[in-house]
Amino acid sequence: MTDNTQLTQLATSFLELFKCNPNVHGETKLTGKFRDRDGKCDSKSFLVKNSITVGLWEQHIKGEKRIGCTPLQEDSSVYWGALDIDVYQKEDTLEKLTEAVTANKLPFVVCRSKSGGAHVYLFLAEPVAAKDMIDTLKSFSAFFGQGVSEIYPKQPKIGTRKDDSKYGNWLNMPYSGNPTLQYAFDEEGKALNPAEFIEYANNKKLTKEHFDKLTVPSSSTEPFPEGPPCLNYIFSERSQASENRNITLANVAVYLKKAQPAEWKQLIHTYNRMFSEPLNDREVEAIIASYAKKDYKYQCAQEPLCRFCDAKLCGQRKHGIGGEDFMPNNRSLVQLKSDPPLWYLTLDDTEIQLSTAEFDNFNLFNQKVMERLLYKFPVIKQDDWIKQQNLLLKNCTQIDIPFEMTPVGQLVELVSSFCHSSVDNAEHINHGPVKRSDGNYFFRMSHLKDFLEQQRFRDLPSNKILSVLKKVLKAEPDRIQANQVNTRCWRIHKSKLDADNIANFPELIENNNY
Repeated sequence: MTDNTQLTQLATSFLELFKCNPNVHGETKLTGKFRDRDGKCDSKSFLVKNSITVGLWEQHIKGEKRIGCTPLQEDSSVYWGALDIDVYQKEDTLEKLTEAVTANKLPFVVCRSKSGGAHVYLFLAEPVAAKDMIDTLKSFSAFFGQGVSEIYPKQPKIGTRKDDSKYGNWLNMPYSGNPTLQYAFDEEGKALNPAEFIEYANNKKLTKEHFDKLTVPSSSTEPFPEGPPCLNYIFSERSQASENRNITLANVAVYLKKAQPAEWKQLIHTYNRMFSEPLNDREVEAIIASYAKKDYKYQCAQEPLCRFCDAKLCGQRKHGIGGEDFMPNNRSLVQLKSDPPLWYLTLDDTEIQLSTAEFDNFNLFNQKVMERLLYKFPVIKQDDWIKQQNLLLKNCTQIDIPFEMTPVGQLVELVSSFCHSSVDNAEHINHGPVKRSDGNYFFRMSHLKDFLEQQRFRDLPSNKILSVLKKVLKAEPDRIQANQVNTRCWRIHKSKLDADNIANFPELIENNNY
């Protein structure tokens, strides 16, 4: 068997394992730089509206391309899902995930991501509803202590909007290049080569019947009966920790006041002693004094609670968050990079469109919720709203809109249409038509403005229109003889009206620098 035949067979196996949306795929190019805010490798990613083929997988495996797959099928089902755990700064993250999977005999496959984090896959032998996959992965993200990680798929169904977000989000695939930094581990923590990974992943596949029975391992006893899963995880033996003890113990006070109001002040000392490094008595008494004055809510957006958050289960608990509290899916925010941007947040399986002002102000946001869902959330302090925003923004999906849908793109198309009405006779330029000569178009600005007004184009002010003409279309001031009069006008070469020309100015358009 030749090397090419082996490569084709391997690529075919990857294509079958990562069944994805048949209409699109993602591609990523690394820039070689690192982002200051989080240390991740900087990259440029884009959506390609073509299906993934065996040939693309071959290029990916050889390291010639980096491709991504979106698991969301046209019927809103999936054959696989994944947690994208972006905590590559902690050296033992991969090891602990692998240990948790092995110890609990879970059907997950742990892979190292390109930035040193983890992709934790769940593969299926037959499709399930994307919504069910999302709910399952939410619960397991809390179990793994990764409640703020991204989940794929993010959307429960194929969208109805015309922009690229309708296809769902895509995830970079493992095993690009040889050697590669994106590889899987078996139960013993051994790194697997591509062929071993395929065999290992196929053996982990679940039928729909087994998927429906998959649940988070539970302890025989819970420190907080009918309480938030996050507190039970934090105080259980698998995640006992002392970080953020003040925040954790303050939320224990919230639970105790609900569950055991007569004894909560005494019991809080008992829970404090469960920390490997308990708080001193003065700090505990300060928490008691503060929480004795009024009833507080759980601080779900705070560390470490957010890492173990299972909002759906928490809402079902007698002493959990309660159905009236604001607990969005932290993975459901989408930003459409229009001008101005639009935001889409999914609540109760309903997508709510927001302006930046509405997303930034909780009261305005709550008005939109009332319009769409016929209820309102209790008031949240601005500081608490900012914390919720940051959780949402951490995993926000940004969607580029087609160039022709941007104000600049629409202006370019209108200028092109205007110029294509040109004539060869310069004598007419004072009356409106565009003069065409030697591959150039000549026109008066007043006539172009009249044309744009007729087309009801009002998306850009006059100074921006002029700037686009000069910077994007390379228009230059000129003069032309018409009826023995030297008339001032503008000149654009026909090559500058080609839509492909605009690709040379992506940063100009992205940053509205025109």
